[in-house]
Amino acid sequence: MEEELLNSEKYLNFVHDLHNVLKQKDIILVYEGEVDQSVTKSFTSLIERNLASSEESLPLKKRVYHVMVECLQNICKHSDDMLTGESISSGEGIFIVAKDEDSYIIVSGNAVYNNKISPLIESINHINSLTPENLKIYHRQKLKESRFSDKVGAGLGLIDIAKKTQNKIDYSIKPISDLVDFFIMKFVINKIID
Repeated sequence: MEEELLNSEKYLNFVHDLHNVLKQKDIILVYEGEVDQSVTKSFTSLIERNLASSEESLPLKKRVYHVMVECLQNICKHSDDMLTGESISSGEGIFIVAKDEDSYIIVSGNAVYNNKISPLIESINHINSLTPENLKIYHRQKLKESRFSDKVGAGLGLIDIAKKTQNKIDYSIKPISDLVDFFIMKFVINKIID
């Protein structure tokens, strides 16, 4: 009984510490788990209400909302099973929305079969290398290609995010197993754009 009480105390302290970190970092939403269309719809409604009550500009609210939806759809459509690397019917991952004085930060992470990592990194690095004008040209090119491709989206989501944020896509890869890596992306949306 005493050991159970001690474990309970540790758990309650953990929750308290987590709450303090979330408040300190001004984290609006944290979610870890399965992401499907119903979860996406719930989170978009929640963030939409949160943004509606803020004093942010309408264009900023739209950019945050758009990036958030793209990230959730990415988890939903492109997650692989953490153990086998096989594609799964609904995504599983982590999703965070935070803000600071100058920006909103959206972080998403999900398991990706490691043979998909190199093309993903190449795509992100290419997007990050483009000027805003070249990004628009690349976006139009990919739109044309997607009309004739069986690949859903043909990488348009990341290009869209880069256009909306006007910042580089930050990413990190953490190995899970010989087959699967955990791929984390961070997107920063500045409150004021030059």
